[in-house]
Amino acid sequence: LFFDDHAIATICASAAESGVAPALRYSDPDRGVMVFDRLDRDWTWGKVDQLGDARILENTIAAKKQLHDGPAFPRRTNVFEIIEAYWRMIDAQNVSVPSDVPTILQTVRNISGAIAAVNYDEKPSHGDGIASNIMIGSDARIKLVDFDMAANMDPYYDLGSLMLEAFQFADDARQILEIYDGMFVESHYNRCRLYGIADDLMWALWGFI
Repeated sequence: LFFDDHAIATICASAAESGVAPALRYSDPDRGVMVFDRLDRDWTWGKVDQLGDARILENTIAAKKQLHDGPAFPRRTNVFEIIEAYWRMIDAQNVSVPSDVPTILQTVRNISGAIAAVNYDEKPSHGDGIASNIMIGSDARIKLVDFDMAANMDPYYDLGSLMLEAFQFADDARQILEIYDGMFVESHYNRCRLYGIADDLMWALWGFI
């Protein structure tokens, strides 16, 4: 219900043209069909522990930054809008959720209000921090795949979801911002961590649905 196949095809083509994704060779959005270059045997999908490799992490962040600095995507969204859409679906369909979810939802709504008060630019973003949506080749080469969540959004959400996936401990997670910004900026780090909380809730609600 939340996929726009026409937008996704355009986004995949744009990501491929920027060199951070496999080439899109054919698409028929009305049928939900996209055909990409087949990556050879030197490539494998990413695993969480591989993100601890400095070269893989740096190249992953560089790929996401290349998207952020590229041409705008044909759609926009943010994690808070998706959470509210999922919550409306849960309410309408009477989906069973744990008793503490409404309290967590209110906390995330407070986070949404705080981030909305920040003046930031929406940029084209992968929107998915899951390790398996990063393809890893020889010499730590990186290709991003799975752009169904991609849209124009706060790029620090992109980094926050990656941070959540890659690191269990806060001190380790700081390096993502050091690589991306060229220095550690406390306010950017805090924003990423807050986005991580929202990202967890979003996927939890999806799971309940």
